[in-house]
Amino acid sequence: MSAMLKKIFVASSDKSLSGKLRRVFPGDMEFSFLEEKAGPNMIKKVLGGQSNLLFMDFGYLHWLKDPRAKAKVIVTSNSYDLGREYLSARLGANGFITRDIGVPSLKKAVNVVGSGQVWMTRAVSGIVFDEYRKIIR
Repeated sequence: MSAMLKKIFVASSDKSLSGKLRRVFPGDMEFSFLEEKAGPNMIKKVLGGQSNLLFMDFGYLHWLKDPRAKAKVIVTSNSYDLGREYLSARLGANGFITRDIGVPSLKKAVNVVGSGQVWMTRAVSGIVFDEYRKIIR
């Protein structure tokens, strides 16, 4: 676990994700579950915080557009979709997972994002790299 991350915020309707996170990091982290109160003001407050990780349902993605966002964000989705993952990356998410992710992979995703890297498929990283190449040419 990255020393930078101290809090995990979960803005998700998926209770099983919250349970998995508690099993992965028992007692290591401070958790805040925003299921009932995830609204624009709460999401913006979490995004503006430092040393936080936000797990956010894909349905909340439109709130990620804030260029001042400091929190690391992992977007969650019911199922994998290349377009959703790509859009999440374009809007600044640090990772994308499906809600059926296993506990070992979830732990790895949190560690990777917590260390400042991104958690995305090779397909999306390839698309992003191709776009970057087009921009710099």
